[in-house]
Amino acid sequence: MIKIEWLPEAHANLEEIVDYLEINSSVNITSFLDDLENTINQLKTFPELGKKVPRKKKYRQLLYKKYRIIYEFKKKEEKVIIILR
Repeated sequence: MIKIEWLPEAHANLEEIVDYLEINSSVNITSFLDDLENTINQLKTFPELGKKVPRKKKYRQLLYKKYRIIYEFKKKEEKVIIILR
C-alpha cells in the first residue's frame, strides 16, 4: 500500500488554514479535518487520482472545497508526499 507523508510545510499550511477557519468561518473544524483526511487517504489506493499541475509535471493536485492539495507521487518508493497549498 502507498504511504502518505506530509512535508513540515504542509503541516504548517494546514495549521494556518485551521486557524483562519476558527476565526473567520462557521465550519466545523473536526468535520473539515476528517473530510480532508478521507480525501487524502484516497491516494493510498489511487495515487495518480489528482490532475497534473501545469508547468510542474512531477506534482499532482486534488481539490478539497476551495483548497488545493498538491502532492508528489514517488512510484518507486510507493509513497505520496503532501505539499498542501
